[in-house]
Amino acid sequence: QSRYDTWLGFEIYRIVPTLNSYRSDTGQVTTIFTLTENELNGENIEEIGIFCGDSATSSDDSGLLLSRILWKHTKTSDEEIIFTRVDTCNRE
Repeated sequence: QSRYDTWLGFEIYRIVPTLNSYRSDTGQVTTIFTLTENELNGENIEEIGIFCGDSATSSDDSGLLLSRILWKHTKTSDEEIIFTRVDTCNRE
């Protein structure tokens, strides 16, 4: 297992979800993350990580890396970026 399976290659910023909801009828967990017009302007975003667990904090490389997404974009002050993640959990 490589370091990139558990951490981001170059972490520059962390945000707390702006919404986290659970629907018991469908088993869906929806998590929304928002980068406002004032955050990360001029930064080259190359990957996005979703971290979880009791050890996940605002510190780099903390928590368990649940998901890693490669995405290349330079953030500007003209945009707000909203990331929505939907997980469905079922027992069989």
